[in-house]
Amino acid sequence: PLTFGDATECNVKDSNIKISIKDPDDGDDFSIGDKISVEVKLDNDFNEDLDFDVEVHLYDLEEDESADDADDSVDLNNGDSETLDFDLEVPSDAKSEDYAIYVYAEDDENRCNSAYVEINVERENDILEIQNIYLSPQVASPGDNIQVEVDIKNLGADDQKNAYVVVENTELGLRIEGDEF
Repeated sequence: PLTFGDATECNVKDSNIKISIKDPDDGDDFSIGDKISVEVKLDNDFNEDLDFDVEVHLYDLEEDESADDADDSVDLNNGDSETLDFDLEVPSDAKSEDYAIYVYAEDDENRCNSAYVEINVERENDILEIQNIYLSPQVASPGDNIQVEVDIKNLGADDQKNAYVVVENTELGLRIEGDEF
């Protein structure tokens, strides 16, 4: 079994806390920047009403660290279940491909259980992200010159050659291509 050293782990699992990861499925593929909708069903099989704290992690298995996480609390009567929804995001600086959605639940008596599904994160070859655009001056009149500075980050797996920025405004009939970089 996998270990999750950068997240809360359950040393002795209690089968009265049932965790079912409904979505995503084991082996699903995601890309850099994707939002992952996680659907978790939690069952209380104890003979008492309990409060549960639930943590969900997007866990980088190669780096042994949580890349993103979310948490929630839920009150469950004995024998009841509830489905919880979480959103996690694949970070743009993700280096590895092997990830897991790891779920940890603990009741107010410190009894716990956990579950996970393994997923894949793929980095496409050609992805450039515009991070900032600076205009100087920010307000211009007809005939004024405007300086445009653009910060771009390469998120793809390949080096990018012969890339350039295009500034375009169809209302003004403007299309300017910057120098290759």
